[in-house]
Amino acid sequence: LVRKELKSLYPNSVVELAMRYGNPSIESALQKLQKQQVRRLLILPLYPQYCAATTASNFDAVTNVLQKCVWDPSVRHRYP
Repeated sequence: LVRKELKSLYPNSVVELAMRYGNPSIESALQKLQKQQVRRLLILPLYPQYCAATTASNFDAVTNVLQKCVWDPSVRHRYP
């Protein structure tokens, strides 16, 4: 549903879903985006509310994966 809605609003977008714990992992989703030469990332945690233990930890996880890469996309974070 999220992918469909985003693609209808932004047809040129690439949407990858990832889980903090589980599959698909954040690392595998970012690898797919890197292979597609995506230059800008928008991170959207799909929690119903903001909580540092959940939402912020996802932002940290994305940052940790990107620190290991040569790829350096522009990254934006948005809360639900």
